[in-house]
Amino acid sequence: MKRLVLTLLIVFSSQIGLAASGDLEKVFQQAKKNAVSNLKTRALKQLSFLKSRNYKPAEVHMLMARIYFESNQLEKAIENYNKIPKSSDLWLESLEEKAWAYLRRGQFNKSMEQTLTLLSPVFDQYVNAEVYYLAAVNRYFVCDYNGVFATIQQFKNRYKDRITALERLSSTGVNEDFNNLINTAKLRQINFSSAGPFAIGLPQYHYRDKELKNLYTALNDHGDNPVNSAKLTKLIQKRIQELAEDELKKIKKNIDQLFVVEAEIIQRVYEKSKTQSS
Repeated sequence: MKRLVLTLLIVFSSQIGLAASGDLEKVFQQAKKNAVSNLKTRALKQLSFLKSRNYKPAEVHMLMARIYFESNQLEKAIENYNKIPKSSDLWLESLEEKAWAYLRRGQFNKSMEQTLTLLSPVFDQYVNAEVYYLAAVNRYFVCDYNGVFATIQQFKNRYKDRITALERLSSTGVNEDFNNLINTAKLRQINFSSAGPFAIGLPQYHYRDKELKNLYTALNDHGDNPVNSAKLTKLIQKRIQELAEDELKKIKKNIDQLFVVEAEIIQRVYEKSKTQSS
């Protein structure tokens, strides 16, 4: 009987990709790889196992939500997005992705509830440009055309300084927020909280970039050495510039999308006024 139980445990462990050492992180990394391949069912089994072990609950629920979203199982996606706590640095992303799920379901008002939170002043340094497009689309579908124009204006007002700072960073590799970043990295770990005060002039979620995470850690360890500090700062600068260029491209794409929505509304209003006057 003991042999049978042991055999079943070994089989179960191999099915979920569990290493002999019980390395849960390895299982999580395998699940991430499976999630972007055609092995989504396997990924969900692995994530369910990790959930039962209460391993990285926010990250596990986020990945499960994304798998369900891609599979168009929107109710399950929303259910998992809702399990990500406000204390997690994934919370804002979960609101954004949940808003897209509601939009796909045609629940525009619920989608709009998420964007109203995201676009509140307290989060304006952290929210990416696409959220404004999402908010404008929601208002478009509920025929709140004034709200669309207000959202576009809000984007222009809030992103003006950010675009200027990112352009400077992209072209020269330096801006005021970058200097603050380097000084902070020498003293403590760079994450959502520590990078928050100077987020407006830096690429979004730069602290999650694998290359930068290693460089930030190295700078924290060797920041008191002028030679090492200078070398690490140069490497960080190079990677930050690349991310700034990528983000500027995304912002430009978002601006183009907002112009399309704006033009569509102007056309509709014009046609309506023309019909009423004839």
